[in-house]
Amino acid sequence: MTTTNRIAAITGGAGALGSELARTLAAKGYKVALFDTERSKERLATLVGQLGPDKAFGYASDFASDAAWGAALDAAKAALGGLPTQAALIAGGWAGGTPVHATTDDSSYQRMITTNVDSAYRRPIRPR
Repeated sequence: MTTTNRIAAITGGAGALGSELARTLAAKGYKVALFDTERSKERLATLVGQLGPDKAFGYASDFASDAAWGAALDAAKAALGGLPTQAALIAGGWAGGTPVHATTDDSSYQRMITTNVDSAYRRPIRPR
């Protein structure tokens, strides 16, 4: 397989690390499927515009469900001509404020698990 038909999925694709990885891979001939949250929709669009729609595809959603991943992968396949063959699962987040270990309820913990673990568990490369 040559790099011209490799597609890399990048979660957290609009972030500092994700966007730099996307630029690096695209420069090496990879296509990149960039996945991030709805808050990052404009940054994804900007990055896809910089890289070119023939090399990059961006999709913004809440990736804590299998249904969201299914829709994202279907759209990436249509846009890039195939499903991702590699993945960099680098999405993450912290809301700030009180550290999770110092909270008195489970809401902060649950938000962090959903953002940082569920999105990786429901990863973009899995048997369908």
